[in-house]
Amino acid sequence: MASEISHEGVVKKIGEEAIIVEIVSSSACSSCHARGACGASDSVTKEITVSRKSTLGQTYSPGERVEVVMAKSMGNKAVLLCYVIPLFILMAVSIPLSMSALGELGGACAGLCAMALWYFALYLARDRVSGKYEFRLRKI
Repeated sequence: MASEISHEGVVKKIGEEAIIVEIVSSSACSSCHARGACGASDSVTKEITVSRKSTLGQTYSPGERVEVVMAKSMGNKAVLLCYVIPLFILMAVSIPLSMSALGELGGACAGLCAMALWYFALYLARDRVSGKYEFRLRKI
């Protein structure tokens, strides 16, 4: 479905309230024939926690291949929170301050500090923010 983001994964662990799914994110280089000589290719293993409530009563077993699905709008919201808003914070703080008596170095440092505060605020609100992201499982 076009309004979903999905990744294949393997059920790693099943708990009382959640299922842990392991997915492998690989860069676009992973399919390149020259990836062995280049050294730029990489892949990262990630663990996704999926609530048992979102499995719609289906049963899963460790080692089973599944598809982890999330609404595309949730992905867009994550991009907004993690990339777009910090960019605007950086520009809104560093550009005016770099034109002031602080100079470019002071403006850049202030902009980076403002972004650090934003990410720290996101960290403090992680439980509240993560509750709005719902992953679902689909059997392959």
